Amino acid sequence: MSRIFFIVLIIFTFLLTACVKETDYFIPDGTFEFVGDVQALRQELRPETVFVNFEMPEEETIIPISDRVHLLVDEGTLLDEDGNSFSGEVEVSLRTAAEISEWAGWDFSMITEDGFLDAIASQKIKFHSADHIKLKINPDNPPLIRWLSEEERKEVYLFKRDKGSYKWNFHSTDVVFVEREEITDGVAETTRGYEFTISDEGWYTIGTELLMPHGSDICLKHSEGFTKKNTTSFVTFKNHNTLVILNGWDTANPYKNCNSLLRLPINEDVKVASIAGISGNRYFFDQVSFNLSPSEIEIEMNPKRNSLNQILNRLNN
Repeated sequence: MSRIFFIVLIIFTFLLTACVKETDYFIPDGTFEFVGDVQALRQELRPETVFVNFEMPEEETIIPISDRVHLLVDEGTLLDEDGNSFSGEVEVSLRTAAEISEWAGWDFSMITEDGFLDAIASQKIKFHSADHIKLKINPDNPPLIRWLSEEERKEVYLFKRDKGSYKWNFHSTDVVFVEREEITDGVAETTRGYEFTISDEGWYTIGTELLMPHGSDICLKHSEGFTKKNTTSFVTFKNHNTLVILNGWDTANPYKNCNSLLRLPINEDVKVASIAGISGNRYFFDQVSFNLSPSEIEIEMNPKRNSLNQILNRLNN
């Protein structure tokens, strides 16, 4: 009997150990880490890419791409590989961001050369033919992008993020707030929103530049187990739609993360947040509010178990 009990105990211990190894483990330097994939977490925070097909029109036409974005195209708006006006079926792919969680998913900081962006929305559009041949935008007759919005802000401009750069560069003053009557399925509807043109592919953001005196530094000290492999951290501004990703993970202390891109504005009310995605569909979250002082600030972060929907609601509200 005791022998049977001993065998059962060994099997139970083995199974329990296997389960633990699947989710949590100690890394070689003796510190503890949850198993997770921060890139997979960011993917879950992003809106899905939208794909829409349409025939190139012979006159200016409004084409809804998503609930947020409408496209105005005309004959000659798109060019083929040889630079000729394209006619035929077009496939559009659209990526967007307009919520704090979505910018965090794309790993975007709202930083300009001299300050920060109070952003309304970001978008990236690509054009291909139906057989996946890349189409170019006609610089003399570019498409018009409409980002639908009921709210109008002053001093709104267009910014572009170059590939490989973490900063947004001023691109154009060509952003207007327009009310239009659109006809969908034979029904007339009045819509309002921002309109702007783009000259080439890439990420564009409509928003206002914030020029603030900056001199604050932040470091987050996470509880054991939360590292750059499973956790993303960022700062948001209380009075602006602004996000700064914290990517300065400490090599000596794997649980410590600081702002490495740009010193933060002094005396600004902010929140710091950390989200961790752990194997087994487990999510952890912590958020701390405070006012930035001119000196370096170290914040203790203790992420607790939350559902992903709870995290999104807390972030975006």
